[in-house]
Amino acid sequence: MTEPSATDFKLGPSGSGAGACPSSPSHSFAPLLSVLLPAESPVPVGFSADRSGQNGRSLGTTRDKGFGLSQTEVAGLVRRAEGRRSAAQVRRFHKQFHAGSRWAKCGTVRRSASVAIQRTDLNRAIVSGVVTCGSQAACIACGSKIRAKRCQEVQTGMRNLLKSGGSAVFATFTIPHYVNDRLEDLWPLLSKCWKYVITGSVWQNFKKTHGFMGYVSATEVTFGKNGAHPHKHQLFCFDHQIDGDSTEFDTIRRLLTDRWKRAVRKFLGRTVSETVGVDIRLAKDAEGLGEYLSKIGAELCLSSHKEGRRGSRTPWQVIADGFATGNVDDLNLFAEWCRVSKGKKLIQWSAGLRDRLLTDTEKTDEEIANETVDATTEAYLSGDIWDELNRRYDGAAGDFLTCWEQTHPDQAVNAGRTFLAAHGIQTRITRTSTGDLFLCRTNGGAS
Repeated sequence: MTEPSATDFKLGPSGSGAGACPSSPSHSFAPLLSVLLPAESPVPVGFSADRSGQNGRSLGTTRDKGFGLSQTEVAGLVRRAEGRRSAAQVRRFHKQFHAGSRWAKCGTVRRSASVAIQRTDLNRAIVSGVVTCGSQAACIACGSKIRAKRCQEVQTGMRNLLKSGGSAVFATFTIPHYVNDRLEDLWPLLSKCWKYVITGSVWQNFKKTHGFMGYVSATEVTFGKNGAHPHKHQLFCFDHQIDGDSTEFDTIRRLLTDRWKRAVRKFLGRTVSETVGVDIRLAKDAEGLGEYLSKIGAELCLSSHKEGRRGSRTPWQVIADGFATGNVDDLNLFAEWCRVSKGKKLIQWSAGLRDRLLTDTEKTDEEIANETVDATTEAYLSGDIWDELNRRYDGAAGDFLTCWEQTHPDQAVNAGRTFLAAHGIQTRITRTSTGDLFLCRTNGGAS
């Protein structure tokens, strides 16, 4: 199926910024915070203190004044709100570029007649009963959950390795690339080079000689002035201690460097610079290794993305820039990233290594995205209300959850009804057969 061009992607009316939907309210947080925060709560830096509601209507505050928030909690609330809105922007992008895909449906399309509004032990409001896409590369919501799990796995595995007397060598392998190179061509070449390194008699002898246990492999892609830059991060694990100043470490470093240079020359016909193309060092500490390996697409929301090294950009920064400026090239670049990365495992353990270092059974990205968390169901929302809320504007459902989570559980339903009423959805409270609160439409309410 032919993909639509990014020139067809509608960023909203002139001056709306950040890809605001023409039918949506302003993406300023001032209207939202009039519901979210009581009068005595500090407004986060950078946000207006105006507490008027949508379209100038006052929304009031239903918060129990005893349910106060610290500065840290307010900052966390705003970060989550930003993350939900960023995820909604990306989802809208997928609705146009990949209509009907799980990426476009994730987090909004329901799987049952109603959805459950729940609160976790960390006071985070979540919704249960909706579709998840399970994509680490193309979805902010699923990707953040998957990366957190993979990070935890690697950190635990490396901690167990070091406690057992083993050691690890961290390596980054890069292929030379130019502005006209396409990611869909470079990615398989990167894979061929890696396969060359870990196959053949030289590699088999290396494993036996150095007590090699296996590796954790991570693929990362950034974009810079020379185009797409795919590269490999590898964590090589050994069954004994290796000193960074030892002859053995030097032998390992030289062998891996030579193998990579040969591979690049064989498959790309290009020359690797030792100062740029290969970086090999001893991993002395388990702390932070998992986080570093799991940083692929690590920007959890567009509003807090970081710059890549030396001015390069991660895929999340590319799409953030595209939303901010309307740059067609950036939008097409992110679409290419989604297409090429689809179905690929960005973080992978070599055969047998995970079983040696961890005791649990490995889950797929989709299974991680679908994992349930410990949470209390505070109410159910009828399916037609949920659907209507998602039609109001992109990010409305996320704003609803943000409104819900900042309110004391005893008052959250009233806060949710206030939010819905502000968007023309009148509701009434009933009970399910099991006695749970259920929000449904008022007969004759606005549609």
